[in-house]
Amino acid sequence: MLRMILECLSSEERRRFLHTEVYDDGYTLVHLIAQVDHTGATMKTILESISKDQHYSLLSTQDGLKYTPLHWACVYNNSVAVLDAITRLTSEETRFKLLQIPSSGGRTALHYAAARNATEDIKIIAESVNTSHRMRFLGLTEKCGDTPVQRAAVRGKQAAVQLLQEYHIDIRIEEALQETDERGTYFYVKLIEVHTSYHVDG
Repeated sequence: MLRMILECLSSEERRRFLHTEVYDDGYTLVHLIAQVDHTGATMKTILESISKDQHYSLLSTQDGLKYTPLHWACVYNNSVAVLDAITRLTSEETRFKLLQIPSSGGRTALHYAAARNATEDIKIIAESVNTSHRMRFLGLTEKCGDTPVQRAAVRGKQAAVQLLQEYHIDIRIEEALQETDERGTYFYVKLIEVHTSYHVDG
């Protein structure tokens, strides 16, 4: 149905339709699709209906939380299919810019994937750009100062930490402290990121 609607619209009408807020605070149809598209087919239809030079404008649209559709995809469990559609259909330049966009908390899409222990999401994101680009966004920090791997470690997401280590970030656990607050006991792992040499593609 969506494909039929998009095919009936002119290029300009299609652009306006896809950028129109469906809820308040800048929440568009594409933000919604990123959350509920379990097969990635709808996201694929949308991206194929517009030219590649329009992909960044559409996918970089931020809502009231400063979430892009890519952020929402990494917040929800269905994100693998959506991420696959986005990474296969967009240019590397577009993907690299999208992966650096921070939410209101300063978090990138990779921060959310790491916090969920979503290893498939992490693989898709990390492998969607070349090594030199990857090293730049893997080390981006949120407002609290945590990189994606630190965000995963603080939440005890060992699989995510191990996978992120494999993508050229050398992590040494300096200390693990068990602390208690009003909500109960939690573990905090202090990490040191050590810059390592890496091969630059190309």
